[in-house]
Amino acid sequence: MADLILDWNTKINLISRNPPPTKDHVLNRHILPSVALLNTNLLPSPLSPTSSIKVADVGTGGGFPGLPLAISCPESDFTLIDSVNKKLVAVKSMADTLGLKNVRVHHGRAEEMKLAPSDRFDLILGRSVSSLPNFCSWVSPLLSPSGKLLYIKGGDLGEETRVEPRARVPISTLAGIPDVSDKDALLFTYDDVKRIAGEFKPK
Repeated sequence: MADLILDWNTKINLISRNPPPTKDHVLNRHILPSVALLNTNLLPSPLSPTSSIKVADVGTGGGFPGLPLAISCPESDFTLIDSVNKKLVAVKSMADTLGLKNVRVHHGRAEEMKLAPSDRFDLILGRSVSSLPNFCSWVSPLLSPSGKLLYIKGGDLGEETRVEPRARVPISTLAGIPDVSDKDALLFTYDDVKRIAGEFKPK
């Protein structure tokens, strides 16, 4: 997958080009932090290599964390969502090249998606897409009442929300590699997401 990312990154900006990324950079800064989310001993997420759930990666960009997780969890169905179509073209091409039958892409904004209750997601992923209240206001209608939000971000949550995550684990701890990421994995329930969404104040 790292080779595919590097090849596509010469055509469109999937990951930062400054400095020019290497294969080790893609592995250590993007792929490993994504797969680290499967460390359920530290992070009580419903996602595992044997789980069969519906997952949405909102604001997937270059396919992170959705693509590495889809490779690792072939029994779960992944919908990778982004408003930038050219990035989704790259993501879909990489998924096809990797033979991933459990990945589909959706071009558009999450807040504009309409889902029947039976189609809502068991797990929603996001990686520093927006502030938590903003993000939760987008995705709360897409999440199953029994579902979870797994959000990756750093910094002080107190500046964004009064709701404490059910779990907060540094990505470096999950991966077992110091300094692989300066961000944390935050786990919230459906009720938490609704409460955080209620804190969103449109400008």
